[in-house]
Amino acid sequence: MVPTQSVVLYSRLHLISQNFRLLAIIKWVIIVDSIILLIPTITMNFGSEYFPRSPWVHGFSIVERAQITWFSVQEILISSVYIWETVRLIKISPEEDKKRHKILWELIGINIVAIVMDLTLLILEFLGYYFTQIILKALVYSIKLKMEFVVLGMLLTIVRSHSRELTSGEMYSFPSG
Repeated sequence: MVPTQSVVLYSRLHLISQNFRLLAIIKWVIIVDSIILLIPTITMNFGSEYFPRSPWVHGFSIVERAQITWFSVQEILISSVYIWETVRLIKISPEEDKKRHKILWELIGINIVAIVMDLTLLILEFLGYYFTQIILKALVYSIKLKMEFVVLGMLLTIVRSHSRELTSGEMYSFPSG
């Protein structure tokens, strides 16, 4: 559930950013981190379930904290890039379409809410409220996924209106000759 949230964040980032190098770096970070963090977590989880009074339990606790910390940091970084790129888009045309700017500011707000939810899960994990954190994690990630669909819908509205402007020739005038 956790790594797929990063994939969802990444999947909409290309609608905001045209920095292909940054997008490639983020894609490879998600892939490598998923491999590095999921294999030990799954292994330790099985070991701790089958051998409940063994070092597996302590190992799983450590790996679980490392995993949730890193994936939260990863999602916060991706959301921060998204916020940065969105603000950059707003600055490109500060006086233009008010509806588009309203949507962009709403997108920033949604990303800030997602960051706060990630931080809440981290705080619960490190305060030792493991079961509360596990229960809330499912709720938080389902809310974040629903928010991502809202964001995607908003982005598609902006992209479609922008493509209509391009096809109608309003944005670009071609030299005659």
